[in-house]
Amino acid sequence: MPEAKEKRQLSDFIILLLLLAVAISFLAAALFFVVKWNNSSKEISPELNISREIKESDERILRNFTAKSADEINPNFFEVKKILFVGDIMFDRFIRQQAEKKGYKSILEKAAPILSQYDFVIGNLEGPITSNRSVSMGTEIGSKKNFSFTFDPEVAHLLFENNIRTVSLGNNHILNFGQSGLTETEKYLRQNGVEFFGSPSGDKKHELVIGKDCRLALVSFNQLGSDNQEEVLKIIEDAKRPQTLVVVYPHWGIEYQLGDPGEKIKSLARQMINSGADLIVGTHPHVVQISEIIDGKKVYYSLGNFVFDQYFQKETMEGLAIGVEVSAEKCLIRSQSELKVKMNRSGETFFD
Repeated sequence: MPEAKEKRQLSDFIILLLLLAVAISFLAAALFFVVKWNNSSKEISPELNISREIKESDERILRNFTAKSADEINPNFFEVKKILFVGDIMFDRFIRQQAEKKGYKSILEKAAPILSQYDFVIGNLEGPITSNRSVSMGTEIGSKKNFSFTFDPEVAHLLFENNIRTVSLGNNHILNFGQSGLTETEKYLRQNGVEFFGSPSGDKKHELVIGKDCRLALVSFNQLGSDNQEEVLKIIEDAKRPQTLVVVYPHWGIEYQLGDPGEKIKSLARQMINSGADLIVGTHPHVVQISEIIDGKKVYYSLGNFVFDQYFQKETMEGLAIGVEVSAEKCLIRSQSELKVKMNRSGETFFD
């Protein structure tokens, strides 16, 4: 019996060893399978690794591009500035009478929505702004006092509020109240944030900042005053520099002359273009005259009136405004457009 018991115990031990060996083999096989599967998945699915590498590469490129953009791309690259040029602006006689009756805001109220769309609006201020009483209101048309202008100080604020924040003083009415009137005009304009150029006692050139590396040089020429033609041509030539556009704003020609301004004016325009002008915008005749292109540059000989009370003919009640788009990055004129202007017998100006 003892022998039989020992045999059973030995048999049980052997079976236990066999079961243990099988278990170890199973665990080893399972471990091998797991390791093999993990390695195989990397080999079988290389697209997963490629996708991960592409993503990481894209992120690096994006980071590099973003860094370069911040450092190297001109912030003005896509910036376009809009500039509007308008004609003669006069706030005395009937215009002043209507403004005092209905309020100064009423004169430009209908034009205001268009004026507000531009970065710069530039016009010809056809007379001084002074504290003097009007001497032309109620006078007979054609009389001496009928042509002597002075505008109420409120006009300076009205100009600013309607986005007309740069004006030319280079005309035949700015000295209607003498040097003291000119001094007052400059004072009121400065107080209200309106810039000016072409003053008989000041600079003929004024620069506007269009972009970081772009300037617009406005050059005045008053043919009816003491301006010297050769000196103005020299100013144009000196103003023409890299990244600077030159716009000449001449007060010239013959009043009420429709169509062609005559060879004398056209010859002077060619000289201005040859000296470096990129655009010429004329005033004074009180009517719209022809325009033409000289060596690829546009010349508007007269824009006519913008605010005026000349109701004796259709042509003096209509004007022209010129819209110009400038690329701030390239400092080039991208486009030009024409806007029709009308003045009614209530003293109001509006765009047609």
